Amino acid sequence: MSSSINDIETYRRKRRRKRWIKRIILFLIVMVLLSGALLAFSYFQDFDLFGIGQSGGGDGEANGFPISMAGDKVVSAGSMGKNLAVITETKMHLYSDEGKSVMTSNHGYSNPVFKAAQKKLLVYDRGGGDFKIEGTRGTILKKTLTDKIVLGEISPEGYVAIVTQSDRYASVLHVYDSSLEEIFVWYSENQIVAADFKNGSKGCVVAVIGAQGGEMVSSLVGLDFAKEKEEYSTQVKGVMALSVDIKASGQTQLIGDTMACSFSSDGKLKQTYTYNKTLSHYDNSFDKGAALILTDAGGSVTNTAVVLGSDGAEKTSKQVGSVVKGLSCDGSHLLLLSDEKVVYYDLSLANPKTKGCSADAQSAVLIGENAYVMGSKEIQKISMGS
Repeated sequence: MSSSINDIETYRRKRRRKRWIKRIILFLIVMVLLSGALLAFSYFQDFDLFGIGQSGGGDGEANGFPISMAGDKVVSAGSMGKNLAVITETKMHLYSDEGKSVMTSNHGYSNPVFKAAQKKLLVYDRGGGDFKIEGTRGTILKKTLTDKIVLGEISPEGYVAIVTQSDRYASVLHVYDSSLEEIFVWYSENQIVAADFKNGSKGCVVAVIGAQGGEMVSSLVGLDFAKEKEEYSTQVKGVMALSVDIKASGQTQLIGDTMACSFSSDGKLKQTYTYNKTLSHYDNSFDKGAALILTDAGGSVTNTAVVLGSDGAEKTSKQVGSVVKGLSCDGSHLLLLSDEKVVYYDLSLANPKTKGCSADAQSAVLIGENAYVMGSKEIQKISMGS
């Protein structure tokens, strides 16, 4: 009898154990499915694969130009490949040449700045510690630093240079690979104001400003990431650097407030171009050289457009309209934004084409033969080739 009772108890314990095992397995399956659902939701939210949350022109999907910004003020604009990149006070937008919304992302930054590569955007919060990489489907990677960000650059290979301020140094250069792993750090007692990548992201050049004997001094510094050292440092007195860009020829073009300087690949100063007027606008982003607008603000404002070659020498110059609000160059043509018009030149500053634009135009971007004009309420597309 007792043996039968023991057998029954043993049987009951086994049944209870099996029920608990089934419950635990069911619980684990539910947790796995829930985790997968959360990951999928996060993926779709970050990359916006189905267009959920894309606002395009503000309140709805952008389906063509002009694009209404619906009160969201444009901070800056540029190109990412053939797409128009626009950053507003709250969002980052990419638009196709037809005006369709390719991507919209909320950046959440108080002072947003972006730099574009061919397929990626670096977006950072100047004065804050956050930056991220955006693609055509949304945010790819992001990072937060403890120090304040001063400036950033992104290479065609997706490497990122971030300059910060620290308690000990005026500037710290942080270089990250395409997965945002830090590969190089360089410290400077003076302020880094510009940077550009070279040699397939194996190194970079930076422009640093300081003072000697009460005189402004700019230095071009070459850095090698593998050797973790300075390759060279070349000083130029009497100029405050604003921009640096390595041209296809290998020479580096530095644009300053009083002159432009061209350096060889080993950092030797090869050419200087001293301005005879005040620099008001410049574009140093194309391989063939740089474009400048020099302004004489005397009794009547006159402007001179200057095109420099990749060697830093003047190729051509021409007096242009009395008001210049913006300048953009795509490497083969130059666009000037003036009062209620845009003017399109080739790099010899010949054969100008003029077309009207909105009266409240604030900036313009040239992508191919199209001028994209940013107004206070909308983005206008103007074909300059026809």
